[in-house]
Amino acid sequence: MVTGKWLGLVFGLISSIMLYGCGSVQQTPAAITPELTYASQEALNGRPMGTITGTILDTITKEYFPQSLQHYYNSYADCVTALKQGKIDGFICDEPIARMIALENPGVSYIKKPLAEDVYGIGINKKKAFLKKILDEGLARYKQNGNTSKLEAIWFSKDEDLKKLPALKPGSKGKVIAAVSADSSPMVYVKNDQIIGFETALVMSILQDAGYELECRNMDLAAEIPAVVSGKVDIYFSCASITEERKKSMLFSDPDYTGGLVAMVRLKSAAVTEAGFMAGIKESFRRNFMVEDRYKMILAGLKTTIFITVCAAILGTILGFGVCLLRRSRSKLGSSLAYVFVKVMQGTPLVVFLMIMYYIVFGKVSINPIYVAIIAFAINMAAYSSEMMRTGIEAVAKGQWEAAYAMGFSKFQTFSKIVAPQALKQILPVYTGEFISMLKMTSIVGYIAIQDLTKMSDIIRSRTYEAFFPLIVTALIYLVVAWSLASVLTYLEYKLDPKKRPRTLKGVKL
Repeated sequence: MVTGKWLGLVFGLISSIMLYGCGSVQQTPAAITPELTYASQEALNGRPMGTITGTILDTITKEYFPQSLQHYYNSYADCVTALKQGKIDGFICDEPIARMIALENPGVSYIKKPLAEDVYGIGINKKKAFLKKILDEGLARYKQNGNTSKLEAIWFSKDEDLKKLPALKPGSKGKVIAAVSADSSPMVYVKNDQIIGFETALVMSILQDAGYELECRNMDLAAEIPAVVSGKVDIYFSCASITEERKKSMLFSDPDYTGGLVAMVRLKSAAVTEAGFMAGIKESFRRNFMVEDRYKMILAGLKTTIFITVCAAILGTILGFGVCLLRRSRSKLGSSLAYVFVKVMQGTPLVVFLMIMYYIVFGKVSINPIYVAIIAFAINMAAYSSEMMRTGIEAVAKGQWEAAYAMGFSKFQTFSKIVAPQALKQILPVYTGEFISMLKMTSIVGYIAIQDLTKMSDIIRSRTYEAFFPLIVTALIYLVVAWSLASVLTYLEYKLDPKKRPRTLKGVKL
C-alpha cells in the first residue's frame, strides 16, 4: 500500500527538480496588455474552437462560428489549457464563468459582447415530478424576496470568505441526490473538499426549506444526463442549459439563472518579468497542493484507486479461474459459453462496459459506484486472466499429468502440487502486465461519479487552471504505485521459480 509518505517523497522530488533545475523567467500578471487576439465574433470565426463534451456548446459554437473546427474537451480547465497553449483560439462559456476564468488566468479574457442568452435550470428525473414543484416554488419565492440576488452578490464576488454553504440540516423528508460537474466556478465547484457554488447554495437552500437534504455527486458532464434519465440520481445542475431536446428525456425546473454566452480568447501579450522560474514554480506548487490542503484530495483519490484495483484483481482472478475451468471442461455448452464471454469482453471497450454496468445493469439499484467499478473491472479482468491461466496450464506437458496419476496422485493433488506451480511460472509475468494495465485503466471511473486519483487531479485543475503539476504528480504517483504492486508480483514469481533463486551446495553458492 502506498502511503502519504510515498506521496510526500513524490511531491518533494518534483519540487526539488523544478526549483533547482532551471532559472529562466516566466510570464506573470504584473503588466498585461488588455488587448484580445480576436476582438470580435467575426474575427474569431474560422479559427479552431474548443467545446465541452456533453453540453450544447458544440451546437452554439457551430451556429456562431460555422467556419471553425471544433476540438472537444472534458472540462473548462482543459479548454483553458488548450487556449493558453495555442491548440485552440477560443471557446464559449457563460459570462460569470468567463469572469472567474479571466480572474484566475491573467493571459486570457473574453469578448465582452455576448453571443447569445443562455438559460440554466435543474434537470429532474421524470419519476420525481414532485421535486419540480418544490424547486419551482422555491425559485419563485427566492427571486421575489431577493434571496437569489443576495446569493449572486456573494458567489460572483472576489471575497472568498463570504462564499459558504448554508448550515447542513438533516432532511426530515429524505435525501435528494444530485449529479454535478464541479468545475464551473462560481456556479458549482470544489473548495476544501466540498462542492460549493451559487447553484449549489441555491438548490440546497430551497430543498432544506422543504425538508430535504441535498447530496451532490461529482461526475463528468457527459455522464450527468444519463445518470438522471436512468434514475441513478434525482436531479442534476451545474450550468445545465434548458433545451427542447433535453426536455424529452427529463423534466426541468424554471430557470435558476439567465446569463449571456461569451467567447474566451487569449490576450495578445503578457509582460515578462524578472520574477524568475523558481518563484513561479513555488507559487504554482503552493496553489495546486497546499492551498485548501488540496494534497489531501490526492491522497483520498489514491486510496480509492488502490482499493478498486486490489479488490477487482482478487475477485477477477477468482472469476477467471472459474472461466478457465469452463473453457477446459468436457461440456460443450460450458466451454462455448466461456469462449463467448471471453470474446465479448475482449471486444468491448472497458469504459463502455463500465457505463453499461452502472446505468443499465445496476440502473435501478441503489449501490455505491465504487462497488460497481470493482465488479466491472473484475469481470473484465476475469476474461483476460482466464486465458492466461488456460495457456499456462496447457503449457505443462500431458505426460506429467499421466505420471502423477500413475504414482497414485488424485486429480486435485496433481493439479495443486505439480501442474499449478509450473503453470504459475508461465502466468505471472503476463498477469503482472495485465494487473498494471488495470490499475491505469481505473482512471476512467470518474465517468460514474467516483473520486479517484485522476478525478481529484481534474478537480484541482478546475480550480487552478494549471496542467503541469496536477498531471505530472498524478503520473508519478501511478508510476510509484505500479512499480510497488509489480514488485510484489515479481517477488512472488521469484519465490515460485527455483531457477531464479541462487542455489547452494554445502554452503557454497552456485
